[in-house]
Order: sequence, then structure tokens, then C-alpha cells
Amino acid sequence: MRFLTALLSTLPLLLSAQTQADVSSFMFSDGVHPTLAVGFVNTDARTVTDFWKSELKGISMKVSDKKEVLGIAARIPTISGDTLRVYLKADQPKNVAMVTAHLAFLTTSGFVGPDSPEREITAAKAYVEQRSVMLKRQIANTTLENGRKQLSALQSDLNGLQRERTRMEENIARTKQKDAEALAEQQRGEAELPILAAKVDHLRNQLQQVPSEESEKQLRSAEREHAKLQDRIRRNGDSSVSAKKKIADLEWEVKKNIKDQEAKQTAITKQEELVKEFERALSAVN
Repeated sequence: MRFLTALLSTLPLLLSAQTQADVSSFMFSDGVHPTLAVGFVNTDARTVTDFWKSELKGISMKVSDKKEVLGIAARIPTISGDTLRVYLKADQPKNVAMVTAHLAFLTTSGFVGPDSPEREITAAKAYVEQRSVMLKRQIANTTLENGRKQLSALQSDLNGLQRERTRMEENIARTKQKDAEALAEQQRGEAELPILAAKVDHLRNQLQQVPSEESEKQLRSAEREHAKLQDRIRRNGDSSVSAKKKIADLEWEVKKNIKDQEAKQTAITKQEELVKEFERALSAVN
């Protein structure tokens, strides 16, 4: 949530800021030099450093990054006919959202700064601003892609919740059917039980009055049937109790699922708004 709040607070900067290289100064490892400074939001110092390091590699004989990024023997004909040294430091003070890229250009006449010829300072600013727009587009595009991925993930989560609710409701319906079947079977068994109990009593009395092997077999068979029926009644009763508990648990899960869907939909709506802001930010980079 803190990330989203911070991000939303920087969007006005993304949407309205004209890319401009301001004449400034910065303390590099070998002293304070005049620089051209450009601010970047919604990024970090590493991203800014990596971009400029890649740019300098394309125009320099050598690039060092021991203390700051240093392009040695860089050729930028619009700034100078000779090779340059280009210093780069991406600075982001603690608890500051903006990263400032400080670029210093060292020509044979010294560092490009306020006292440099107009042509040099204008060309240096144009070079820095042009490439800063490229970097801002990369940052805005990456932010937009990440926003869309997050939106897709949220929508996937919502789809999963919807499928899970459907499965639970189908499970509830099946469990209710099983409960009804178990109750019906239990009731049929309870209706049969007195009849079978009376049969057992009758056969027992008959055996006592007229003992015979056949009467004893009939009694034992009736007793087994009676015991099986009692067991079936008990199992159907247990099944009904288990089914009712399962139904209650599933109905609670469905209620929770509905609340989770509502929360997820709220998050999706917010993310959709954020993605629209990212799209506007990308189109506004200049």
C-alpha cells in the first residue's frame, strides 16, 4: 500500500514534467564539477546508472565505474570535435523519490558549464535531454508493463476464486443429495428394524419351545440380518452428521470466498485506474 501511495504521488511529475537538463554541480571523486542534471521518478539509481553506462560504452574508448561512471575518450561531435571525458553519477538521497543524474563533460577547454560557449552548453543539454527522454520512456514502459502484469495476476486470482466458488457450490449440492439419501436410507432401516426385531424374538421363542437345528439356523440368520441393519442405520446416521458438517464448512467457505472476490474486485478496479495513469504517463513523456 505504501508503494502504491508513493507511486501515485509521483504520477503528476511523470505526466507533466518536461525533460530539462539543468546546469548544476556535483561532488565527484576528484572534486566538484559543473554538471547537467536531470531528475527521474519511479525508478532507482541503479537503473539510471545502467542506462548511462550503456550509452557511454557506445561512444567511449573505455568506461570505468569504480567510483562514478566515467566515459574515457568519448566522442560527441555536436559538443566538441575532440574526445571528451564524461562523468555520470546517479544520486538518490535517502527517503527521496527522485533520482538525479549528474553528467559532467570535460573538453580540452575544461568542464562544460555556465561559462562555456553557448554552442557547447546548448549541444550538451540537447544530448542529455534527448537520451533522458529515451530513459524516461523505458522507465514508463517498464512501469506500464509491470502494472499490466499485476492487473493480469489480480484478474487471474479473481477467476480462480470464481472457479473455486463454483466447485464449492457444486460440492454443497452433491453433499446435500448424499445427506438426503443417507437420511432416507436411515429412515427405511428404522422402519424395518422393529419388524426384524420381532422376527428374531419369534424365532428365539420357537427355538425354546421346539428346539431344532433348522430353527437355530433361522434364528442365527435373523440375528445377523438384525445386526447388519442396525449397523447400516448407524452408518447412515454418521454419514448424515458428517454431510451436515461438511455443508456448514463449505457454506462458510463460500461466504468467505464472496468477501475475497469483493476485495479482489476492488483491487482490480484500483489497478485498472493505475494502469490508465501509467498509459497517460508513457504518452506524456517528452
